[in-house]
Amino acid sequence: MRLPDLLAASATAAGPAPLLIERDQAVSYAAVDRSATRCAWLLRRSGVLPGDRVVVALENGAVMVSAYFGVMRAGAVAVPLPPGPRSDRLPAAVADCRPAAAIVDEPTARAMGPRGVFDGVRAVFVVGNADSSLAPFLDFDTALAASDEALPAVDGSDSDLAAIVYTSGSTGEPRGVMLS
Repeated sequence: MRLPDLLAASATAAGPAPLLIERDQAVSYAAVDRSATRCAWLLRRSGVLPGDRVVVALENGAVMVSAYFGVMRAGAVAVPLPPGPRSDRLPAAVADCRPAAAIVDEPTARAMGPRGVFDGVRAVFVVGNADSSLAPFLDFDTALAASDEALPAVDGSDSDLAAIVYTSGSTGEPRGVMLS
């Protein structure tokens, strides 16, 4: 069973039960599942194909978890990276994995965008950029709200590449570790 399928099964079984507890709220299995499906639909509509890489550089929380599962639900490969203006792995990882899309927070987009880190990335979605001051990047929340909750059809198996996790590079350059 693929991870996004496990989330869907858990959402059916546990529904309103909390999956994540953040500082000010509990987020249910069903809410994360719906958000992941909307994210998958958004990525597919943006031209992300099965097997494409999608960078996810967000702080830990419900949005990050939903985006991670949404990338895999779209059949794409999640590339989680540390967010923020001082992310030392992000530029090299983007150059190495050549993502089709990225979902990043506002500080990451402001710091990395002007440096050309995302040149060649088809769609860059920014979480927390409601005023769209980071054009041509797209506001993730607005795009997600306009997305469908219908599950995009993606063929795949549990042996497909699901994620590339970059090492810290403590003994050299960071390397991408491929996970099914």
